[in-house]
Amino acid sequence: MHPSLTDPQPSIASLIARRDAWLDGMGTPLAEAEARAAATRAIAADFPAFERARDGLIGRVAARGAGALPPALGRALAAAHVIAPVGHAWQPASAEAHRYLRGGWLEEYIGLAAQAAGADEIRIGQVLGWRAAAYEGRNEIDTIARFGGRLVFASAKALRSRLDAGDIGHRERLMDALQEADNLVDHFGDAASAVLLVVTTDLVDEARHAVRYAQLHGKAAALGVQLVGLEGLGWDALVARFRQTGLTAVA
Repeated sequence: MHPSLTDPQPSIASLIARRDAWLDGMGTPLAEAEARAAATRAIAADFPAFERARDGLIGRVAARGAGALPPALGRALAAAHVIAPVGHAWQPASAEAHRYLRGGWLEEYIGLAAQAAGADEIRIGQVLGWRAAAYEGRNEIDTIARFGGRLVFASAKALRSRLDAGDIGHRERLMDALQEADNLVDHFGDAASAVLLVVTTDLVDEARHAVRYAQLHGKAAALGVQLVGLEGLGWDALVARFRQTGLTAVA
């Protein structure tokens, strides 16, 4: 059995310390993510609708774009104090809310799914400090979940939902995200660790029963990174993925 699985009182801090790394700050408190859970799950349940309004909400385009928010989603975000009314439109309620709307919601959604799957410890938006020879650095990890002595790292990328055939930039961002996720587990994990890359891009063409970006899926398989696209973002499916990943025995 892997040594980390026999630790009588494992913790994320003690497990990453074996890689000469440490927790730098607290990240997003789990209680805050829980308080926004209804809004977070509402975004994930209808991401394409949220996506159409997001750029208006965060000021990338004219604010009238925020009017595309479905009423139920708008109410959920307002109830969570993420957006506030300004005239006939909405705007982020705070700087923290702006970060949440840009992609922090996905980090929290993943953390909450790991919690529902039975994780013993969860860190969301956690910065890790590390030391290698004479060098030190910092990396932020979107979600770290501990299941017993196993660490599951998850990288969250709130990207455009539609993957167009000729969009080279989008494909490059996906491939860069995959490499980043693999680097994180290589740097901070061990043989018992697992890593997921969760993106809001639709990666499967259900009509053709084929993936949209075969090279990405092949690279993920080669690296051992579990790839979750928009089609796998449903709450029950993501919780089941974490449960399977976190609780699978390690030889």
